[in-house]
Amino acid sequence: MFAVVVDVDYVGKQQLKNLLKQFGNGVQLRPTYLVSSGKGVHLYYFLQEPVQLYRNREEVLAELKEALIRRLWNDTSSIRPDSPDIIGIYQGFRCVGSQSKLGVDFPVKAYKLSENRYTLEDIKAGL
Repeated sequence: MFAVVVDVDYVGKQQLKNLLKQFGNGVQLRPTYLVSSGKGVHLYYFLQEPVQLYRNREEVLAELKEALIRRLWNDTSSIRPDSPDIIGIYQGFRCVGSQSKLGVDFPVKAYKLSENRYTLEDIKAGL
């Protein structure tokens, strides 16, 4: 695994502004990349070193990702704060440049927010 990726759905303009402000003032851990997926965002936290996905690590990694999802998906970041999608570490994501949920005229775009690369301990500390 080269990054921990969190999907936050139901993100309108105000929710996006709120997220960006929270990344800027340190309330939320700033992702390496933010990807516009159509009706939400994917937040990529690149890792300093890849993590081997051995079966005995899956549960711990899934718990870490769930905690990060619950921290990021809230009443300021989503129009539906009570409906977080808790999806495991093997979740697939749309490719940058491909068609978003909104159609061919709205491609998936990526925005680099930082040069940060994290350890799993850094991510856990940001919870």
